[in-house]
Amino acid sequence: MIKISRLAKIVVQELNKSNFKAYPVGGCIRDSLLGKIPSDWDITTNATPEEILTVFENYRTLDVGRRFGTIAVEVEDHFVEITTMRKESDYKDSRHPESIIFFDDIYEDLKRRDLTINAMAYDISSNTLIDPFYGQLDLKKKIIRTVGSPKDRFNEDALRILRAIRFSAQLDFRIDYKTLYNIAKYSYLLKNVAMERIKVELDKILMANNYPALRTLYNTSIFKHLFPEIDSMFKTTQNNRFHVYNVGDHCLMATINVFDNLNLKYVMLLHDIGKSVVKTNTKGKDHFYDHALSSVEVASNILKRLKFSKKDKEHILKLIKYHDTILSPNLKNMNKFVVDRQFTFEDMEDLIRVEIADTLAQNPMCLDRLDKFDTILESYEKIYNGPHKIKDLAVNGKDMIEIGYTSENINTILIFLVKQVIGSNDLNKKETLIKIAQKMLKNIEGIRFQNN
Repeated sequence: MIKISRLAKIVVQELNKSNFKAYPVGGCIRDSLLGKIPSDWDITTNATPEEILTVFENYRTLDVGRRFGTIAVEVEDHFVEITTMRKESDYKDSRHPESIIFFDDIYEDLKRRDLTINAMAYDISSNTLIDPFYGQLDLKKKIIRTVGSPKDRFNEDALRILRAIRFSAQLDFRIDYKTLYNIAKYSYLLKNVAMERIKVELDKILMANNYPALRTLYNTSIFKHLFPEIDSMFKTTQNNRFHVYNVGDHCLMATINVFDNLNLKYVMLLHDIGKSVVKTNTKGKDHFYDHALSSVEVASNILKRLKFSKKDKEHILKLIKYHDTILSPNLKNMNKFVVDRQFTFEDMEDLIRVEIADTLAQNPMCLDRLDKFDTILESYEKIYNGPHKIKDLAVNGKDMIEIGYTSENINTILIFLVKQVIGSNDLNKKETLIKIAQKMLKNIEGIRFQNN
């Protein structure tokens, strides 16, 4: 049963009062049939954009795409998008239609849409589902299928290839064999699509946490055409005791081991991407020396193409760089991360999540390594609850100058003092730290005298 929202009813009734046809359409109908509450309601109408603006002259409106027939109308503090029924002519570059024709035919409007499950409308006045392409049946059968010819739909807009996989991932539906065949056949068309649009769909596929859908990106050559570096991972075997999968499948499995964090999804997808570059083999065993640094280099290029923000890119690369580090709760190890590498507690939480996801995607016989992570995180939490930065010290640069340090050595001694108080909070007293600094100053002067 479809439950139409109050907002959608108001918009439809306003258009009907002015003798225009109007129907809730697309994703809101799909979600309603699935028993979900739609996040947005889209309305299609035979009113032109100018006529829509006239009908809603007493409402706040936004021109979100008048050229394509779309006007957003604010109803009770929420915007509802209204789009004129349209027909699109031949497409160029598998992205843009040559022209758009507004007209009065709900069937033709639904015919231009991508998937059958998105090509349904609802007639509120007669309580009738308008479903010429059997989208409701495909929902029941859990099938992803294009409206009409997959070849035509994908050539019109190649992004529909990723949309089909995305809906398959989010709904856990299988892709109809004819649609899947054409996804593979025309996956090369995705090279014509702007990377910003690619990223939006790839983000949603990753967040759906669906391994078969992720594997489809490789099976249909999408990775090959968009990210050949990722494609090469599936051709890189790992013959050693820690792994039972090729690099590509290992990374996909690691990706689904993290939840609700897009940046960590990309960390896991790309954390071993450098293995294809550094792989060596000795006596039948594969080795991947310095693969983390190689992965940073390759991943950096991919993140740049995907137009990640500087902040997110740096965080992802930081975790990739240290994802293979052996963590322990001893102070020397923790000092490296807290002081030298400037990891925050949130960074450490992420790194531990990364290492757990990585371990879970390796040889099941090596899962005993998971036992250590809870203890390690507890140890780090204690460190972060105490003094762990220069600003936390009971002394400062001025104090160091007063006992004889020159400006070139101040930062060095303060970092040294931080490492002394980490895990030993009782040492963080001015008198104590001054004594330690004075002792270190004599050592520094002794070294300087020997060098002279």
